[in-house]
Amino acid sequence: MKKKWIIGALLGSFLSVVTSLFLSRRICQQKKVEQQINDSTLPVLQKAEQLLIVTAENDYTSNATLVFLEKRDGSWQRVMKPISVLIGKHGMTLDKQEGDGKSPIGVFSLGTSFGHHEVTNLHIPYRQTTPHDYWVDDVESPDYNTWVHENGNPEKRWASFERMNHPLYKYGIVVNYNEDPIIPGKGSAIFMHLTNKTTTHTAGCVAMPEQNFLPLLYKLEAEKHPAIVIAEKSNLLSVLS
Repeated sequence: MKKKWIIGALLGSFLSVVTSLFLSRRICQQKKVEQQINDSTLPVLQKAEQLLIVTAENDYTSNATLVFLEKRDGSWQRVMKPISVLIGKHGMTLDKQEGDGKSPIGVFSLGTSFGHHEVTNLHIPYRQTTPHDYWVDDVESPDYNTWVHENGNPEKRWASFERMNHPLYKYGIVVNYNEDPIIPGKGSAIFMHLTNKTTTHTAGCVAMPEQNFLPLLYKLEAEKHPAIVIAEKSNLLSVLS
C-alpha cells in the first residue's frame, strides 16, 4: 500500500514536474545548446489528459521505454504496462537537425494517425495512406515537413521524401514536431510507427511492435488532447518509479 501511495503522489504532481523540467536550462547538458521552449509547449501540457512518456537511459542510446498515463479524476494513472520502444539511431537531442538520426527532446501533441488499411472505431483522426502519399524531408522544398499527395514522379518534385506506404508505416501517428512554424532543416517526418524483426533504431521516430502499437492506438482519444514527452531517464523516469 505504501508503494502505491508513493506512486500515486508522484503521478499526481507529474504535470508540474514536467513543466519545471522543460523550463529549466539545466536539462541541457550541451554547453552551446540552450533549450528553446516553443510557445505551444505549456498549453500542450496543460490540456493533455493523455501522455506518452518516452525515456532513455541517456541521450545517445536508441533503446527507450514508453509509459502511457491518463488523467482520471484529477490524478495521473498508468494505462498500460511499460513498452520497450526504439528511438533515433543516435539517441535524442534538444537541437534536432535534419538527417542527424536523433529523436527530438520535448513535449509534442499528437496529430493524425495513419495506416495502409481502413480502420474503424478509433477515437483520434485516421488517414488511410496510398502509394501516392509522401512526407517531404527536402529542406529546399516549400513542402518541407508536410504530407503531400502526388500522382506524378516524386523524384521530379523533391530531392528527398518518405513514402507513406512504407512497411513500417502500416500503422503510425504523426508527432507534431517542427510544425508551427516549420523551420527548414530542424527535422521532419517524426512519427510513432511499427518495428519489424530487424529494426534496431529509427531515424528519429518512436517505434514499437504492432502487438503493442494497436492497443495503444485504440486507447488514444482526441478529446483528451494526447501528447508525447521525450526525455532522458535521469530527468523524468524517477517521477514514475
